[in-house]
Amino acid sequence: MPQPKSRKIAVLGYRSVGKWRRACCRGYQGAGLTRAAPGKSSLTIQFVEGQFVDSYDPTIENKGYQVDFKSLFQGDGCSVMAMAESAHPPLGEQRGGLHSRLFSGSSAAAVQKEPAKALLTADTSFEVVKVIHEKLLDMVGKVQVPIMLVGNKKDLHMERVISCEEGKALAESWNAAFMESSAKENQIIFYEGRCFTGRKLEVFGDCDNFQDRGFMNRVNSIRVESGAWICYDHPDFKGQQYILERGEYPEFQRWNSHNDHMGSCKPVRMHGENYRIELFDGNNYSGHCMEFYDDCPFLQSCGYGRPCVNSLRVFGDGAWVMYEEPNFRGRMYIVERGNYCSHSEWQAQTPNIQSIRRVVNYF
Repeated sequence: MPQPKSRKIAVLGYRSVGKWRRACCRGYQGAGLTRAAPGKSSLTIQFVEGQFVDSYDPTIENKGYQVDFKSLFQGDGCSVMAMAESAHPPLGEQRGGLHSRLFSGSSAAAVQKEPAKALLTADTSFEVVKVIHEKLLDMVGKVQVPIMLVGNKKDLHMERVISCEEGKALAESWNAAFMESSAKENQIIFYEGRCFTGRKLEVFGDCDNFQDRGFMNRVNSIRVESGAWICYDHPDFKGQQYILERGEYPEFQRWNSHNDHMGSCKPVRMHGENYRIELFDGNNYSGHCMEFYDDCPFLQSCGYGRPCVNSLRVFGDGAWVMYEEPNFRGRMYIVERGNYCSHSEWQAQTPNIQSIRRVVNYF
């Protein structure tokens, strides 16, 4: 297997834009930890690991950078190993120098602004990213570099002070891409009782066993605040799967379950505008093959001859849900980008699949 290509991304922004927002929380400073609102580090960890981390040791920031957030991305016929460095100017130099090592060998940069208020206001952060952009161009000696402007903390709707339009306008002036994001992009809340009552468990990333969080495996209602989730009725991502997209589920029948068992969950990380899936009625990508780009409530009515799928390939940047019965009913299985040479690889006991749909309600 060929070695993956290597790409390095520098994540730049105002120093401690997340950290200082909650730095005065008692119980953290004395322990040597700072309660961190989602900043560059939290956003990078969410991107790479799918986890929301809201506290960390601030002493690692003294050098002005944090390194070695690595992730492997697999696309159509190639693999890319990306290393993100979460970086900021040193104390006293927010409007001055940057570390040249941060850009040595970098393929691209992501400059982060804060659309929501922090102790140092978003207006300040928004101005500082302009200075960082100028210093970046001076340091690399170019008039333009591959860059994306990222507006963080979009989940804080009531505290927004920088509009999406302002961010887009600034990015356009740099000839750069623009997006808004949040380290708390994925959020789901499980309740023991129906209609969101009783004890609750709030999850921001992979959770392989609810009992490890002190929550018994009884779930009668769920509220998905953001993202799309795969939930399992057993720990360790085993057992029957359920797809839950943004919204409220006041009782377990709403996610097509026959009981209140729930043991683990993880967010769907594949989402976007490009959907493509190839279905094969034989193992190892053999037999009749058919391509789909959109939802199909009944495969046989679309020309897929047999009511079974023994292998498949998922391309593009979107996840799919496959159902054992027509019209998106029955036991379901969620597949993300990759190759599945047999039905056991998506944890199915039989190859019976009769309808498929895209996971589109990500936000």
